[in-house]
Amino acid sequence: VLLGPSGNTDSIERRRAYEDVFKDSNLNIMEEQIGDWEKSKGMEFMESWIQVHGDQIDAVLSMNDAMAIGAIEAAKDAKLDDIKFFGVDGLADAAVSIEDGGLDATALQDAQVMAKEGARVAHEVLTGENKEGFEKVEIPVTLITSENVAEFIQRYTENGMLTE
Repeated sequence: VLLGPSGNTDSIERRRAYEDVFKDSNLNIMEEQIGDWEKSKGMEFMESWIQVHGDQIDAVLSMNDAMAIGAIEAAKDAKLDDIKFFGVDGLADAAVSIEDGGLDATALQDAQVMAKEGARVAHEVLTGENKEGFEKVEIPVTLITSENVAEFIQRYTENGMLTE
């Protein structure tokens, strides 16, 4: 598991979610390292894990796409191609990696949905419809995999994040 920065709210909550989801499973977490959202640290930790655990690594769970992509590069360099890689963020680079057969999946926290929900809540506060000013907004998470990655490649190309 590649963790985000120590003390970071997103990192803490993602780690808590991993614990909740995996607590009753037979998964064995062999290593965890704080990668601070950095691709280079994902690569560095994966290189170390490969030296220690070799081909016993089945999957790498990363709290962001950049660290996952760094880990993928280390696995490719070591010619280990049976490892699954999972990230979080749904970045354009992650979509390209999925399309190229690197990353297996990423969880998109959709900025378009967040912007629309933020604008909706702001409108309600400004018009007096929402007098409290606070509202818990559930933002759906979209899993990007090889089955739907073309849709996101197109989206990122249309908005200029990727070029053809």
